[in-house]
Amino acid sequence: MSFSHSIQSGKSNQEIQFCLSAEQQEQFNTFFREIQNTYLSLQGIDYMATVRRLGLIAFRMAMILSALRIMESGDMSERIICEERDFQASLAMCKVLVKHASKVFSELPEDKPLPRRKNQKEKFLDGLPASFNRQSYLSIAASLSIPDKTARRVHH
Repeated sequence: MSFSHSIQSGKSNQEIQFCLSAEQQEQFNTFFREIQNTYLSLQGIDYMATVRRLGLIAFRMAMILSALRIMESGDMSERIICEERDFQASLAMCKVLVKHASKVFSELPEDKPLPRRKNQKEKFLDGLPASFNRQSYLSIAASLSIPDKTARRVHH
């Protein structure tokens, strides 16, 4: 994952690059690796997309908190490294969010595969008895609105 992102400042339309420090990057990776390992055993592989989405959300929250600090301080540097308190606040919020997301995920109904609709050829072949003649397969084809030529191609 890239740990920097450019944002546009409001007034001057200046582009500002937001980054995590090297230590924050390592902590971020460790934090989400541990969450991923924990929830892989609790919720299964289907939950991993949620964990990855929360990683993106944590980064965005840190970026938003840093942008709000720009408004307080007026610091319009071209490159801003996330303050530790903003980084820790975003991880703390994610600790709560991951628990809530897990609760919601566990209460979702299981996906039941929908029965697949058979196409005309499958219906035709299923409708044929174990033993049949030309007249019987043409009769079954006609009941399914399958033209004679098509029925002959399917039959052979």
